[in-house]
Amino acid sequence: MNVDRIKAGLEQTWQAIGADVLQASGSDSVPKDVVIEMVLDCNRYEDYGNLGEVDLEEFKGLPFEDKIAIAEETFTQEGYGY
Repeated sequence: MNVDRIKAGLEQTWQAIGADVLQASGSDSVPKDVVIEMVLDCNRYEDYGNLGEVDLEEFKGLPFEDKIAIAEETFTQEGYGY
């Protein structure tokens, strides 16, 4: 598993869903923990992350705590928004 590709896929997922998340929240920004939850929830990274099959399967197989750790390394700002 290439962690840099996973991180890029998580970022790409946020780029794809971020505007909808912000609109639903009624705010112009959301905290980092919300971003991580939305990206990982329902495996959205599968649909929007453009991950290769090997990276995707290996990431899916990780324990949830490891997925969170990679996401926390990916999303380093306290909040995300417009």
